[in-house]
Amino acid sequence: MRFDLRNTPISKRSIDTTELSIAFFVFLSFCIQFFTHIIGSNVLLILILLLTGLMIFFLNFHKTNIYFFLSFLWLAALVAVTLSYFQTGLYISKYMDLFVFFAGILLIQFAGDNSDSFNLSRKVIIFFSFFYAVSIWVQVLAPSVYLHFANLLPESNRLEVVKWGQTGAYFTGFSSNPAFTAGHLVCGIFLLVAESIQKPKFKIQLNRVFPFAFLLLSLFLTGKRSHMLFLLVAVLSMYILPHKGRAFFIKIRNTIFILVFLLLLFLVFRKQLMTIPLFSRIIQSIADFLEGTDISSGRLPLYRHAWGLFKENPWFGIGWGNFRETTIGAVTLKTKMETHNIYLQLLAETGIVGFSFIVTPMLIMFYTTIRRIRQCVRYEKIGSWIALMYYSLAYQVFFLLYGVTGNGVYDPNFLMMYLFSAAITMSYMRYLQQESLIVFSGLSKAKLYRNRESTV
Repeated sequence: MRFDLRNTPISKRSIDTTELSIAFFVFLSFCIQFFTHIIGSNVLLILILLLTGLMIFFLNFHKTNIYFFLSFLWLAALVAVTLSYFQTGLYISKYMDLFVFFAGILLIQFAGDNSDSFNLSRKVIIFFSFFYAVSIWVQVLAPSVYLHFANLLPESNRLEVVKWGQTGAYFTGFSSNPAFTAGHLVCGIFLLVAESIQKPKFKIQLNRVFPFAFLLLSLFLTGKRSHMLFLLVAVLSMYILPHKGRAFFIKIRNTIFILVFLLLLFLVFRKQLMTIPLFSRIIQSIADFLEGTDISSGRLPLYRHAWGLFKENPWFGIGWGNFRETTIGAVTLKTKMETHNIYLQLLAETGIVGFSFIVTPMLIMFYTTIRRIRQCVRYEKIGSWIALMYYSLAYQVFFLLYGVTGNGVYDPNFLMMYLFSAAITMSYMRYLQQESLIVFSGLSKAKLYRNRESTV
């Protein structure tokens, strides 16, 4: 539904329900822990996710008249996830992933074809990225103030957060997990970089340098190595992948120079960097690797266990969310854990069949995003879509790589932002198709007019 208020003295623009529904979805992704750790109600979160999906559908389905094969692949993925739940016990927390998929895939289908519909969600991303960045500095500089937030967390989380902060290992800010905080910061960094890209050239605007530096320094304090590594790869992908041929290899050459320069800086200032949690962990990991010590933070036994479960149930797996129920006694003593590798966990829980239905649209979406951005660069179709498409590319790269060491599909905030990124690409595809239909319609009318003139 779109309420047109242009002829009233109250508003100069219409209320875009697509824009509101997209922004609410993004807003919810940044507030997941408010429901799971502060309110402590997974039921309420599931209900809100359900209502969000229904809102996206009922407000926007009548405005969407263009569908692609990829649209149906995402619906097939939703069916595959749903069927996998038939092997799952009645644990309400496990069903959260299903409703995230439900709302996110509906967003992919009904995100419209207008870049302006993403304007509000961009503001939401920037606001919350800085909100979580500031919260880290509150924890660092005003620990007594930060304790007021920590006291809202469950006891086990509160003790961990306080311990991490006191030892300087991780700073979580207004979150219960440094990985979640780092994920929120990554979103803001990607958007700042994407919005700094002008014309088909990669150019950083000076007015974005300081916000970017603030978010990046805050990310260092989370101590998350994988986030930093995959962030770097994703930003470099924004620089390299949109190009082909000679330009592509020039970007590769430049990237090598950049990486060598960063490595030299790291080696020169490694002692000073040891005071920053992220770099102290990297340096320690390098030392452990050289000594032959496991640097996977205990992930290798989880990987072996997941692979063993997959071999026992190769076609349909053991059911969504059931992996963590098998870890006690097999891998851990008393803690339930995810695999920290979405690909192995999907194989173990959904088998070859489910894995194929879920991962295939992810890979096709990634390939499609690269193709569409290359068209933008080639034909200099730069407008407001280019920043959105660069953001979509960067987050997809980050998410697919983070899936090797993290639980992106099983952590709602990561999965929701991934589905939001996929929705950007689908929306742009609908925009291009709509433009083609308009051009085709105009040419057809012109041809008909000429035919009539010739007849007369």
